[in-house]
Amino acid sequence: MSGELYVALDDSNHAGKTGGEVIAAVFSHNLDMAQLARFPKKKSRSYMKHYLRGHHANFRFTTLMHDICATKPYNLPWVAPFLVRNYLDSLEDKAFHIDEMYIFLDGLVQPAWVDIMMEDFNDFDFDMSIRNFYGKKNKKYPQALILAHMRATSLFRTVFDKLVNMKEYVPVPLEQLLEREKMFAGHAV
Repeated sequence: MSGELYVALDDSNHAGKTGGEVIAAVFSHNLDMAQLARFPKKKSRSYMKHYLRGHHANFRFTTLMHDICATKPYNLPWVAPFLVRNYLDSLEDKAFHIDEMYIFLDGLVQPAWVDIMMEDFNDFDFDMSIRNFYGKKNKKYPQALILAHMRATSLFRTVFDKLVNMKEYVPVPLEQLLEREKMFAGHAV
């Protein structure tokens, strides 16, 4: 079986505060998750659970401590390969072949960052498209990106000790993160 994978990444938007940051990624093979919609007026847990279950969406997340991420505008593309590869490695149906992966990012993304992300997955045999969404409040976003936003915000409110014990938590080795930062630092906004 083959198909498309829709991936959306967002952060909890707390990098400027002392609490650090939660980066969430939502994964789905359902085309509905790529459909554009406005943010719901009420970001309820029931809405999030409905879409995660009803659209067969999964998620992964990681955390970045304040001293690591406070001044970095590239947090999403910086950690994206760790979250995406973790999900790809976990696919139960190894017979499922991904023809194309669409990655949706919240916020500004430099063209050089897109190039770096494309290189991150050049060992896979699928086409890839990366698109960022940034703008005014009434703008439409892919439903997967709305869920990633809601998930990141919800997880940020969770006690850290509980977060790191969740099965969806992906620890990112600091050494690898710092090595990877060298690629992004020269292309900051």
